[in-house]
Amino acid sequence: MDITEIVTLIIALWGPILSTYQLIESGKEKLRIATVTLKQGYAPAINSELEEMLILTVANPGNRTLTINKPIFELPDKSILVFHPTGSTARQYPYELLEGKNCLTWIEIAEVAKVLQEKGFSGKVKLRGIVTDAVGNKFVSKSVPITIGRWLKN
Repeated sequence: MDITEIVTLIIALWGPILSTYQLIESGKEKLRIATVTLKQGYAPAINSELEEMLILTVANPGNRTLTINKPIFELPDKSILVFHPTGSTARQYPYELLEGKNCLTWIEIAEVAKVLQEKGFSGKVKLRGIVTDAVGNKFVSKSVPITIGRWLKN
């Protein structure tokens, strides 16, 4: 095989590779994607003091606006807990989350611990934050452990 045949082969292979890459990238632009994170942090409570909260962040790294529904928690038994946030940058749900933007929602951990205890949970409970969009896609956070007894004492 001489150099002209090698160059011809490379050029012949480059076209399909580039076309496949462009097809994949154009498909990504049409997808609705979101990242959901759940973590413990501090935010102002109703009495204006900083309280420890569960903070759920939904980010839209995609190229399309995403209409998100009210966030929920998934419990270890796969049941769900709908919460009414005490604060948020997205006060009305469904909420239109523009591309490249995020929104925060938070709730007092003590309030969540109380509800978990009422549902029969005790000890350390792992929660996951879940957000769905208007077309039924489901976006899930990593789980966060909550020690119920710690928050009921406060």
